[in-house]
Amino acid sequence: MYDLFISYSSKDALAAEAAKHYLESKGVRCWKAPECVAPGQVWEEAITSAIDNTYGMLLIWSSHSQSSKQVTRELSLAAAGEKIIIPLRIEPITPSGTFAYYLTNTHWIDALSPSLEQDLDRVSSQVASMLPIIKRSEGGAACDSGDSAAINNRREPEGSECNLSVGGRLMLLSTIA
Repeated sequence: MYDLFISYSSKDALAAEAAKHYLESKGVRCWKAPECVAPGQVWEEAITSAIDNTYGMLLIWSSHSQSSKQVTRELSLAAAGEKIIIPLRIEPITPSGTFAYYLTNTHWIDALSPSLEQDLDRVSSQVASMLPIIKRSEGGAACDSGDSAAINNRREPEGSECNLSVGGRLMLLSTIA
């Protein structure tokens, strides 16, 4: 079982990948398409099964995801499955449409500050506090690496924080993770 299903628009793939790598470095087990979809597996079945087999959803929230039919379906499945939904807002937008229905009364985390690392630390802390007892010794910490010890022992280079734009911070974070 994974901790989080990462839902995102393909236009926000850099943000989703940066979040996945950072959270996995903190010991949070993440499921993210396409790398977690097995070859030959039916896409819709893989997504549905992944949402069913996670504790919660990290929603990479942007204008792109808010207009994505796929992300809207994933959000609906997570809500129907009573999953905890953690919106990580990467643009200064307000919920509209289906997102208004699901997120209006939900606390979200803004990834708009100068330090994306701090924003993702807040996500990591929230995940740790919201999840039931998690046995980190169970296999399958990440779908693209069977070595959970390597994931849990990654270290960030010293001085990796800087004042970059959101896109620049995401790019930096994805290269150091």
